[in-house]
Amino acid sequence: MKTKKDILRFAFIVGITFFIVLVGTTENISAHTLGSISTTTEFKPYKFIAFGDTRKKGDDNSGLELCVKLIEELMKEHTIDFILHTGDLVEEGGDQNEYDTYFWPVISNLSQAVQIYYAVGNHEYNRPGEFDVDLVTFKANVNNPGNEVYYSFDSPQNDTHFIVLNTDYWFNDKNPTRQAEQQAWLEADIEANYIERIVVMHHRPFWGVNPDRVTSEYEFLRPIWHDFFVESGVDLVFNGHDHHFYHTVRNGTHYTVTGGGTAALYTPQPNNPKIQKTWQADDFTFKDNHVCLVEVTEAGFEIDVIIANGTTVYEYNVTASTDLYPPTIDSPDDIVMNEGTTGNAINWTAIDAHPGQFSVYQDGVVVDGGTWTNGTPIVYVLDELKEGEYNLTIILTDKIGHASKDTVDVRVNPITTTKATSGFSGLEILLLLPAIFLYRKKQ
Repeated sequence: MKTKKDILRFAFIVGITFFIVLVGTTENISAHTLGSISTTTEFKPYKFIAFGDTRKKGDDNSGLELCVKLIEELMKEHTIDFILHTGDLVEEGGDQNEYDTYFWPVISNLSQAVQIYYAVGNHEYNRPGEFDVDLVTFKANVNNPGNEVYYSFDSPQNDTHFIVLNTDYWFNDKNPTRQAEQQAWLEADIEANYIERIVVMHHRPFWGVNPDRVTSEYEFLRPIWHDFFVESGVDLVFNGHDHHFYHTVRNGTHYTVTGGGTAALYTPQPNNPKIQKTWQADDFTFKDNHVCLVEVTEAGFEIDVIIANGTTVYEYNVTASTDLYPPTIDSPDDIVMNEGTTGNAINWTAIDAHPGQFSVYQDGVVVDGGTWTNGTPIVYVLDELKEGEYNLTIILTDKIGHASKDTVDVRVNPITTTKATSGFSGLEILLLLPAIFLYRKKQ
């Protein structure tokens, strides 16, 4: 037979168990609601490859074969996150037979192993008898984001914004509407992008060492985008079209022509009078099949230009800082307050290069949110809280997507009241009872 003591012991155990389960469940719900955010400031370098102009020369497809073999060898030594192809995949880009015969048999394994982003080259329009102005065949063979002609994407660590454009809207497809649409898209994309490092890829270059293209292409294209790139803070531009390597720096932007994926290589002519007019002492060029191995570091970009036999023939660095860090937020002290009092609030202040949004969670549930600005306190008033203990957490994000959080524990004490008394304490009343009894008896 269970005694009263046994029953009380059982009730105590059940009550404690229920309390532990309840607290544990509350913590899990809170964690699930808030999610997990990364506030790490550690930057992990990553690598990509840029190359292009892989079209054949007659039936000679050796340029593409050499470059693909080189890339596959490099991937044994380096982790490559993606590849940029600067355009002119094949000779006749509007002819599916060109892809099936010359391109995919060589590059299919590589394209399955790593994401390749393609720019539209002038040969993508070529088709026997007519131009493929809508790039139907090109689109059917690539897996670019967006509309597959011009688009953008962000790097794996969200530190660099990549933009791919189509320069042949001014050449093979002289379509003012498409020119205007791409320009409007570009301006909107730059405006919406808060990543400070920007890399652009398009096929036809603004500067080069082919004298036949100085007036008809280089000088024609420069006014369209160069000043806009400089004003927008573009750090690095990759081009193709000229079948050799060329690197130049103009107004702080690095331009790299990497058209060494073809058997039809061109001989650079830096000493030609037309080229000498814009040639700079630090410019560099050479003729050979090659790829560009790019390592992205916290300081910028480190580029190694490697020819088919694996030799690095040229190196250069692009210094490019960026906002790699989450917002800095202060951490107010925990708060103890009395229920019913006023003037109780948490004040958070944060700093970041690109302030964004904030959300305040009370025990895992969103209770406030909006935009925030540098140095302006985010105030959350506590006066309406009832007796109890609360967890107030703020999560701030910047426009790049970095996040920070802080938590303040709040304890609300019960309302304190002053009770009215009769003037006598309980003990005093007990002492007076005999006197009252005797007094009434005498009466």
